[in-house]
Amino acid sequence: MKRIFLSVRGSGFATVGALLVFSTLIFALSLRGLPGNPTSDVLNSSEWRKGGPLELSPERGRFALLYSVLEDHSFFFSLPVARFVTPDLGLTPDGRYASLFAPTVSLLVAPGYIVGKWLGDSQVGAFSVIALLAVLNAVLVRLIAIRLGARLLAASLGAIAFLFGTPAFAYGTTLYQHHVSVFLLLISLFLFLRSSGWWSLAGIWFCVALSVSVDNPNFFLLAPMGILAFSRIVSVSSGEKLFVSFRPLLISSLLVLAVPMAGFLWYNATVNGGALKLSGTLPAVTTLSVDGQSTSRDLAEVAMDGKSSDEAKSAVGFFKTRDLLQGLSVHILSPDRGVVFYAPVTLFGVFGLAFLFRRKDEYGVANVLVATVVINLLLYSLWGDPWGGWAFGSRYLIPSYAILGIGIGIVLTEWRKNLFFLGIFFVVLVYSMSVNALGAITSNAKPPEHEVLVLEALSGKVEKYTAERNWDYLHESGSKSFLYQSWAHRYVSAEQYYWGIVALLVFGSGLLCVGMIRENVLEKHRL
Repeated sequence: MKRIFLSVRGSGFATVGALLVFSTLIFALSLRGLPGNPTSDVLNSSEWRKGGPLELSPERGRFALLYSVLEDHSFFFSLPVARFVTPDLGLTPDGRYASLFAPTVSLLVAPGYIVGKWLGDSQVGAFSVIALLAVLNAVLVRLIAIRLGARLLAASLGAIAFLFGTPAFAYGTTLYQHHVSVFLLLISLFLFLRSSGWWSLAGIWFCVALSVSVDNPNFFLLAPMGILAFSRIVSVSSGEKLFVSFRPLLISSLLVLAVPMAGFLWYNATVNGGALKLSGTLPAVTTLSVDGQSTSRDLAEVAMDGKSSDEAKSAVGFFKTRDLLQGLSVHILSPDRGVVFYAPVTLFGVFGLAFLFRRKDEYGVANVLVATVVINLLLYSLWGDPWGGWAFGSRYLIPSYAILGIGIGIVLTEWRKNLFFLGIFFVVLVYSMSVNALGAITSNAKPPEHEVLVLEALSGKVEKYTAERNWDYLHESGSKSFLYQSWAHRYVSAEQYYWGIVALLVFGSGLLCVGMIRENVLEKHRL
């Protein structure tokens, strides 16, 4: 046991290696999927769609574009693929079917799909790319926290809290845009802290521009990072006169913005009918009949999506100031999505950001971290659907969870000698990991509270909207984990499988907490 603790206390390479191995193991156990290489006809079966790994429209929309590009060699959908995508299917100006989602996530996971298809599991291969990015995000949270003053073990705990103690866990096992957005945000921040040279700035501009084609609201989310990077090109000083100075060589790094933006504008012009016309503004085809004719959306689909059929189709029409207070309540306090219920461990990160903000670091990074969290929260509180459709927890706040994970590393460093604080933190961390592990291996298809009465009228039974729904799913339908469905179900029940994952999470995080306590004891003896 002593050797284990020594290895945990060891070099940064040892701890980051342990974090990589540990996180990869958990995601290997949790990644959702079914064996096989599904065709467009098979995708429409209930095995893959309703109750399968592609049950929600964001997953289907992105997977359909991936499938169409690689299998049909087209950005436009054939009729079987279009039927698979409904009710979030776009109709282009020339009458063809296309995705309502930005294209980059689908293209990014293409290598995983190709490798997975070669191995006989194309969908699992595609989902694995998102899981890999989730693991890299945890590593980046740790590295950034260390550069901002966190100790190794504290930073590792912050990374684990982000990855497994928030809905980031559930959305790392499926095909959503959130971990891609977080990766671009974190790698930009890491590049800024690592170097002030031309290549660092060029990398930041590439990530900032690419992020818009990952998820259009990233234009606002990464704006603070872009402003911070721009401050290295243009500096302003004031005295008796106002001086503005430029660094000509660094100005040229801005040219990198054109690379991802050109691809995005070309896609919009080719598919959506205009370079500035976003995919989400296309008219929606909600239901397709057998002969390809569109029909109106039924009540069940309205409930599943959380959107009305006459929703405004403009880039700014999705944001409504009158929704702000309700949105804030949904994201923070509501039992169906609120941080208090699904990711309370992140609240410790608020204290860490406060410590950083008080230090007034020379880079201004603390300002960017706080501004990004505030923008993230306000942006999706103004969003017409703050619930994120049917979702597990507040998925829109995953970028904020990552930043608060950095804050957790800082606050654990500052209060590392307070055993009472460490005890409270560990209890809250265990609760957070237990809830999110439940979501990760079951389903994200959880209705918001306000739709439950409609659902009960349709189903004729009591419909739950908290994590209880996932617990019932675990007992009634089992787990969506690819490893569980393809192998482990022969030996253990779904509940035993879940508790095994929780036990691994508690053991790993507990080892880090004990390592921190041991460090405190050793420091005290040295003094």
